[in-house]
Amino acid sequence: MSISQILEKIFMPRKCILCDDLVEHESSVPFCEECSLEWLSNLDMLCAKCGFDCDYCTCLPDKVREISSSLATFGVFYTPNVQTPANRVVYRLKRDYNFEVIRFCAEIMHKKIIKLCAKHSINYKDFVVTYPNRRRKSERKYGYDHAKLLAKELAKKLGVDVIECFENVGKKEQKALDKTDRLHNASESYILIDNIDIKGKSIFLVDDVMTSGATLNICAKKLIFAGAKRVIPVAFAKDTKPNTSNFNE
Repeated sequence: MSISQILEKIFMPRKCILCDDLVEHESSVPFCEECSLEWLSNLDMLCAKCGFDCDYCTCLPDKVREISSSLATFGVFYTPNVQTPANRVVYRLKRDYNFEVIRFCAEIMHKKIIKLCAKHSINYKDFVVTYPNRRRKSERKYGYDHAKLLAKELAKKLGVDVIECFENVGKKEQKALDKTDRLHNASESYILIDNIDIKGKSIFLVDDVMTSGATLNICAKKLIFAGAKRVIPVAFAKDTKPNTSNFNE
């Protein structure tokens, strides 16, 4: 072990992203042993609609299916109002600026994109990455835009460019609204940046959680209206509520 590695262990201890217990620097996952088991149990969760785990589930919110041409992907299941490991990761992603959390989420999304593109014979190198950015009020409150950092890290892993396409002028958070109001709020909240040039581009539209699909729906439509060739939604987590449609229906 080099001197720099020894000093890193002493002065920059690695902590579990779920419980803050110490984690070995050599560990392949950012979890302590106990939380690693919890995380694996989360991956065994089955979709409430199709009964498959997150690797095989093809269920998506209706609004995502509407704009995705049956091409979209997510990393893990998210269960609202339940303290699952995935929920805790999402909470930290949004509220606790920890780059290891961002890197971990981006790696999961990266793997899912590679699988999706391989399945459908798509060259992901032909894409760019963009994202629906955080409200200004929330960015000031927490000190960072988690969507922007997540998109940048994912683009880095894919070896493609990231483009900032939107400005979020919304006054209300999506999570505070019911399904009926989310689409209207998203439509009013996200506006394309002036003079953005995305004509003919294929785009991975990145979000943290896919719930009703309203945000992804509105942003994708605005990108396509501005000339994007194709938009594929990608999220770290998908809501497990059964009010979704299946691609094969």
